[in-house]
Amino acid sequence: MHPADRAPLGSLEVLRARLLASLEDEPLEDGMTHAAEELLREAILGHPEEAEQWLTQIISSNGPTTQAGILQCLGRLHHPEVIQAAEEIASRAFSSPDVGVRESAIGVVEQWGTPSLIEALRRHQEATPWLSRYAEKVLRDLSV
Repeated sequence: MHPADRAPLGSLEVLRARLLASLEDEPLEDGMTHAAEELLREAILGHPEEAEQWLTQIISSNGPTTQAGILQCLGRLHHPEVIQAAEEIASRAFSSPDVGVRESAIGVVEQWGTPSLIEALRRHQEATPWLSRYAEKVLRDLSV
């Protein structure tokens, strides 16, 4: 029996299993709500003290496709608690060796536009030309 099968329905173990299954089962599409968004919201709002550590563990123990998917879904959530829990995670994603993860992190900056993420993107030295242009565009669009 999987540990998530014995955990209470709203527990982080269950939410983790459901989150990973939703990312595997359903493609992420621009403009379309994804089931993972609600699962992330539920986990972060329901477990605020553990949220950042929970997200960090999931991201560090999964591959780049899952990492990018989680970042994309997080960027679509504009709750202050979500931003607080995930801002550092998005910032660390700039150092990923995977271009898709870095692209998703830039997307989070574009969606949230928080001062700390804007500064992290300014410090980031992107080597991939098209992604560097995207980062520059986001910084231009967010400049006041």
